[in-house]
Amino acid sequence: MTYNEFIDSILESRGRFGITEGYKERHHIIPRCLNGSDEKNNLIDLYANEHFIAHYLLAKENPDEYKLSFALYAMLNLESGIMHRKINLDIDPYIYEDARIMAAKAVSFMNSKENLSEERLEKLKHPKSEIHKQHIREALIGREIPERTRKAVSESNKKRIGENHPMWGKKYSDEWRNHISKALKNSPNIKGENHPMYGKHHSEETKEKIRIKNRINSSDEKNPMYGKTGKNNPNFGKHRYNNGIKEISVFDDEVPEGFIRGRLKKKIN
Repeated sequence: MTYNEFIDSILESRGRFGITEGYKERHHIIPRCLNGSDEKNNLIDLYANEHFIAHYLLAKENPDEYKLSFALYAMLNLESGIMHRKINLDIDPYIYEDARIMAAKAVSFMNSKENLSEERLEKLKHPKSEIHKQHIREALIGREIPERTRKAVSESNKKRIGENHPMWGKKYSDEWRNHISKALKNSPNIKGENHPMYGKHHSEETKEKIRIKNRINSSDEKNPMYGKTGKNNPNFGKHRYNNGIKEISVFDDEVPEGFIRGRLKKKIN
């Protein structure tokens, strides 16, 4: 179905402003970025899921108009977006995944240096203040995502395994690994009482789900470690060594100076 067919079907079934009860959103039939006006004949009331589909079709049919894809991104991600208005949207997981890909490309394009204003580039030179970061954290705390949206995300992620995963066959550079490690160690959100699992324990049901998932993943031929047991496993023959600060897994004849065999003992506060 094309965008025009989608809008025409709604106009024929209930008219331009035919939603009399329940939640609704006003939509520009011809978007303003495509020279659409605010006149009454260019407006229509849509349910939340219809509004999402409308913007999805617009972005799909106008791939070079990044403002449409960015609007789709806003609906998917921003706090004001329909995905965060506690509305149960009935969205096909494949459409959701396609929408996320288009939205990501739009954000990447609009954030590229050649497309940023001088004012924006100047702001990017200065890191966010701690107060700004705290405001962002507070805005995100307690934000709920509708169950149907969670399901759409879950179904989309299930396809990102094996050769379909964007990191398939790739490795993070040592520089990037150190960057991630440093960021995690310095993050106030994952330590002590700030950690989402602080003082909590997985239920037996959750533990069983994790065990089943791990068994399935290890027996999947798309898994890069599938069938690599015993001497075929790249870690076969390696042992744990530590230098009191970090822990590594290496062959006995490749132990760096200052490392002793054994795991790193965790400090108990």
